[in-house]
Amino acid sequence: KPFSCPKCLKKRFVVKEDHKLHVKSCGYVYACTCGIRLCSLGALKQHCKHFGHEPASLEPQIQMTNGMLQCAPPRPRPAP
Repeated sequence: KPFSCPKCLKKRFVVKEDHKLHVKSCGYVYACTCGIRLCSLGALKQHCKHFGHEPASLEPQIQMTNGMLQCAPPRPRPAP
């Protein structure tokens, strides 16, 4: 996997376009009022539409761990 994320230093990609998409959103999270945190605005909108929730904010929040940007791991969806 030749392409690595310069922000989180964890993710690596084979496909350059996947790498570009990751770097654009790496370190940002979007929160729902139910408490779930998602890595993209599209994922937040889909979650809110599916479960009838409201987004806490449409602006991304920076997620940091130990002074470094952290890619939020995917979280399981709550039961409806």
